[in-house]
Amino acid sequence: MQEVSIMILTKARGPERVKAAGFKYIMNCAGAKITGSGRVEDTTGNRVVLIALIEALKRMKKLSLITVWTESNYLIQSQGQLDQWKQNGWRRTNGAPVKNADLWEELRQLQKGHAIRYRYENLDMYK
Repeated sequence: MQEVSIMILTKARGPERVKAAGFKYIMNCAGAKITGSGRVEDTTGNRVVLIALIEALKRMKKLSLITVWTESNYLIQSQGQLDQWKQNGWRRTNGAPVKNADLWEELRQLQKGHAIRYRYENLDMYK
């Protein structure tokens, strides 16, 4: 299995709505550097980080051991809950709907077969 490192950079953070937010991902794979970026209108920082990772994972051609570097605790802390949320019809244990369920489901599908670990990193120096 090849090893891949993905760094997720976003301009917006958290659940607050913003008019627009940019993102960038940087992937290091077998000595190659692959980058991508985008802009999302009328969104939240939480949605932007999910979209950035989804876009990066869409570029994957082989099943890989992936390390995702991010400042998003939302992304990191939610990983262990995806299967339970899916089983509960994308509802939290208190019955409230899971925010961004559409993106979580897409991310869940794209992660299949990969071995992914998430690491928190202050990425301000890369912005």
